[in-house]
Amino acid sequence: LSPWIETEVEDETPRRCPPFGGKRIQITYPQFIRLDNRYIHQEVVVPCLNVLANRDFAVANQEILNAHSALTHGEWADAITGSAAAFESVLKTICSKKKWPFDAERDTCSRLVDICRKRGLFPSFYADPLKFTGTIRNKLSDAHGRGPEPDHSVSQELAEHMVHLTSSHILMLVRCAGLE
Repeated sequence: LSPWIETEVEDETPRRCPPFGGKRIQITYPQFIRLDNRYIHQEVVVPCLNVLANRDFAVANQEILNAHSALTHGEWADAITGSAAAFESVLKTICSKKKWPFDAERDTCSRLVDICRKRGLFPSFYADPLKFTGTIRNKLSDAHGRGPEPDHSVSQELAEHMVHLTSSHILMLVRCAGLE
């Protein structure tokens, strides 16, 4: 199961009866996560979910949970899309928390990796492997449209690899940023 997350949220429309003082608790309920490989699950998936349980990573958490749900339901392209989205959201969150300038609307996965590399978040030789997350998403997911005859078909093995790969990348990046 994914973690139970309680987040205190400012309520812009306070309820009148009874008055709650403008605060409410938003709950992300645990979801079942498919267990394909005990080692990867224990060493990568669970620690990644725990890291993303931090409210700063709420968007990325929902995206990786969507990816796991897609895996469970055999929606391979959606699993790839969700995990890549979570990866990008983590990069954007790190840049925001570190106050590194970036364009939230236009910066691609590759550009976000370059920003983090230039700021010394990880050794420069990690940049290309991290950028491949965006390449895999572009080639296999439905995020950008694959045309009438896709170059590659998406399989369970490729979707599982992408979800586990991005979970591992997310874990490393968050730890390197000191945001765990």
